[in-house]
Amino acid sequence: MPNPSRQSPVVVTTLALLIFLVSFAGCSLESPERRSAFLTLAHWEDQRFAPEDSLRAMIRAKDAHVRLRALRSAGLMGQRNLIPAMIEALNDPSETVAGQAAFSLGLLGDQSATGALEAILENPDSRLQLAAARGLAHLPSQGRGLLVATGSDDHAVAAAAWDALRNIADQADSTQLEAAIVTGLEHSTGDVLWRVLRCAERLPAPELVPHLAAHVRSNQLQVRVHAYRALARQSNAAALKAVLLGYQNEKITTRQHHQRTMIAACQAMGSLGVYAFTPESSLSNEDRNVLTEALIAAAAHQNTHLATTALAAMEKLTTTFDLPPEAAQQESLLPVWRIRLGRSAHSHMNDESTTVRAASIRSWAALRGSGSEGQLRLLLSQSPTATDAEAILYALARQTDSPLEILTSFAGNHTQLPMRVAALEGLHHLGTRPGHAEDREFILDSLTRAAADPDFVIAATAIDFLADYAHRLSLVAMSEA
Repeated sequence: MPNPSRQSPVVVTTLALLIFLVSFAGCSLESPERRSAFLTLAHWEDQRFAPEDSLRAMIRAKDAHVRLRALRSAGLMGQRNLIPAMIEALNDPSETVAGQAAFSLGLLGDQSATGALEAILENPDSRLQLAAARGLAHLPSQGRGLLVATGSDDHAVAAAAWDALRNIADQADSTQLEAAIVTGLEHSTGDVLWRVLRCAERLPAPELVPHLAAHVRSNQLQVRVHAYRALARQSNAAALKAVLLGYQNEKITTRQHHQRTMIAACQAMGSLGVYAFTPESSLSNEDRNVLTEALIAAAAHQNTHLATTALAAMEKLTTTFDLPPEAAQQESLLPVWRIRLGRSAHSHMNDESTTVRAASIRSWAALRGSGSEGQLRLLLSQSPTATDAEAILYALARQTDSPLEILTSFAGNHTQLPMRVAALEGLHHLGTRPGHAEDREFILDSLTRAAADPDFVIAATAIDFLADYAHRLSLVAMSEA
């Protein structure tokens, strides 16, 4: 007895043919007027220009497909003169067309459309909230409607509102934004929560630290990454303490790709580490040891990105600590934490990775201070790679007492372009250092000569630096260039 559930090959073939014919008929039903409108819009987009009256007429056409495509074109071409017509299209009977109007208004970046999009967000019955939130991501505003939308029960709308708020965090009312972040951190989950944290990265508010701290132990990688980044923005010892507690948990986890969170934690340690070593620091010796050990271990990690991040954090720790002159000659006069980090950085100066070597040179020189000059000059005399030489010249310009001669020599005579550029950058930085004001005239002369160099990169680099010198010679050199 035949199985009724099985179709014969003839039936299957017939059904396939019918589906094809229906699809073909649907395609052929597209009117010549619509095809003509699409071709015209495509041509205008290619030309980046459209006649105002003609495009406005298409935005108000009877065919919804034409209205949709016209609104898209208006946004892509930046047709600000059609903003009134586009705002009118927010009330289009087609939700798809109205949504495109909202997004295209955002693409224009014109503040005159902000009020209309915010009104949509503040209407809880609107089906266009997602499109409005995405449009507002590109518009200057104080975030009034977006702050309301962050509490939406629709996770997609809430996520889009947080994305947009991050873009305008510096324009929004900081008190209201902080309150919204606190609420969001307590009630959000999944894809919304990490966006709340990402917004907190833009707001320096020490009161947020207790609310951020809990999330460095989240089981979601993305949440932990942004929790560390947000804590790095909160400049106080409590934020550093929270980072250190989170990092101790990172070290024992076996979760795949956890290095990404370790990188974020090391970056936060570099930003906040100063609060561990100031005389008035509230952190314990144990906390300082945790910080030091964490950076030393991360600098030795096989992940080169993590290693270079840790070395950069070591370098950043030194920016606010001046060394006594006698420490230049005697390493033992340095603080213990600085000695330990410096020796760790020095141990990686022969690493097989060029990026790790360069980072270790910069880091060690910053930790050792002016006492690094002798070894930096020795390294430079041993025909280093271009990457290593750039790091050495960078360190000489920032850490040593008398780098002018060697920087000038490399800037004017070296055959390798990267080293010449690095030397010019070093000269420019040297002119900004305290105690080197008397070198500015010599530096200006070197930059002026480089501005006339036949190599475009050298000339452009020198001219860029000359813009910072209010002097007749720099004006002449730039005019001639």
